[in-house]
Amino acid sequence: DGELESDTARDILKVAAIERSYHSGRAFTGFIRGFGLKAGAIATSGVWDSGLIIAVGADDAAMAQAVNRVRELDGGIVVCDRGR
Repeated sequence: DGELESDTARDILKVAAIERSYHSGRAFTGFIRGFGLKAGAIATSGVWDSGLIIAVGADDAAMAQAVNRVRELDGGIVVCDRGR
């Protein structure tokens, strides 16, 4: 389908940086290795001096859930796994 996904067996996870301060919708997506996450996702707005939400996750659905919850809370750190 052309989409790149995390590979938890090789400890390669998707990472996203989403601009939130100016509501531009701009985002960067890449991959990170060595994080050790096997399921779920973590997202945080606690990125010093940037106005970004950073998310790392084993799957896109968990990443989206974590990012959306950070937005609902107007900032913070959120951990999601299996829909919770």
